Amino acid sequence: MTAAYRSILLAASAVTSIIAQRIHDGIKPRNERLTCIVLKAVSDVPDYHFEGPSGFGPGRIQVECWAPTKAGAVALAAAAQTALENFTGVSAGISIGWIEVADKLDIDPIVEEGANVPTEYGVMFDAEYLRI
Repeated sequence: MTAAYRSILLAASAVTSIIAQRIHDGIKPRNERLTCIVLKAVSDVPDYHFEGPSGFGPGRIQVECWAPTKAGAVALAAAAQTALENFTGVSAGISIGWIEVADKLDIDPIVEEGANVPTEYGVMFDAEYLRI
């Protein structure tokens, strides 16, 4: 499902104008200092009927937006949220009934060893979906 989210985000010029192609799965690379997005699959609940899996099901992806400034992280999160919110259709070959943005919160800033001030700021939100 992260492939579908990646596709939606990369199709949004408001997102790509900030991060280009920098979307990572699962974890931010240790030496990544540029503004980027990290996608993490939180849940994917399959639905079943009497003949087995139906193919339908809800799930949730965590979207982390990282930038060298707090304002940059907030702007990226707003652009990503706008791109994902209320999406319906097919992305990366997956039929999506809807995407809805849920919880949004700040991530503790990263202070590099030997530095006195944070060098990276993050904002994260959950984006729930219904696969159809």
